[in-house]
Amino acid sequence: RREPLGPGPRGPTRLARLVAALESHSLFEGAERRVLSAAARDMESLVVPPGRPLYKHGAKGDYVYVVEAGSLDVMAPNPEGVGSPRTSGTVGPGGVVGDVALTFATTREHTARAGSRGAKVWGMRRCWFERTAGLAVHGRRRLIRRFVHDVPILRGLPVHEQYACAEGFREAVFAPGDVVMRQGDAPDYFYILEEGSAKCSVRLPGEREQFPVAQYGAGSYFGELEFLGDVRKGAGGSRRGEKKRSETVGGGGVSDGGGNEWRPRKATVTATTALRCAAIEGARFAELVVEGTELRRRMVREARTYVNSIH
Repeated sequence: RREPLGPGPRGPTRLARLVAALESHSLFEGAERRVLSAAARDMESLVVPPGRPLYKHGAKGDYVYVVEAGSLDVMAPNPEGVGSPRTSGTVGPGGVVGDVALTFATTREHTARAGSRGAKVWGMRRCWFERTAGLAVHGRRRLIRRFVHDVPILRGLPVHEQYACAEGFREAVFAPGDVVMRQGDAPDYFYILEEGSAKCSVRLPGEREQFPVAQYGAGSYFGELEFLGDVRKGAGGSRRGEKKRSETVGGGGVSDGGGNEWRPRKATVTATTALRCAAIEGARFAELVVEGTELRRRMVREARTYVNSIH
């Protein structure tokens, strides 16, 4: 047994806060309160000085952490393996970090570093994590099997990106002949086709008819271009929330109502058979494909052939 991080929690108020933080996290839904309370009593405190890492990318995952005070910057490595890591999020009091490595039995895929005021955290050992979050862990692994293994663009992504994608998807069903998305409309979802087939068509300026450009089957995806920005080689991709003039048929950009402006749909996708798709809301998807993610790098590479051919 390794040395503890620090002393355990003292006093009913602090213990109650730890239990409340655990209960608010989706991993611990359904866990018995008495088990969570026992786990919280066995948690270990640690103070991380400003700018110092709590754990580093590639390290073994032994603990999941609850932040009591201060903040942690979660740093993702550059997919190309060069350059500085990017901050993918900040976790404040009541937040939970370090769960992905324990869920999927992998090494750390991020670096968690204390913010400018430092951080005080409580660590839960792996044995307690597996006891309290067992059902959720199996559920996460099922999500990965369902949404990732049969989709080439997602297969082999860093585990945290795989799970972030899988967790955000919801089922969408379409009948033959249904229009899944229409050229010129505001973008709302990104889709992965799980069952059935669909066709993609484009109406060029001055033309009345739609021209077929692609056929989709199981494992295909569509609806991503509008959220990626300008993917042509040498053009700067727009980040989430940037205002940028549309270069597509149909005029200027359209807003999602939350301050983000994306280009209108570039094409129409129609179901040719009954479809079952996994759909994720545009704002959520845009967070998954920000600059520096492996998913964005893959999608931009695959999209360039299509986009350069129609410009």
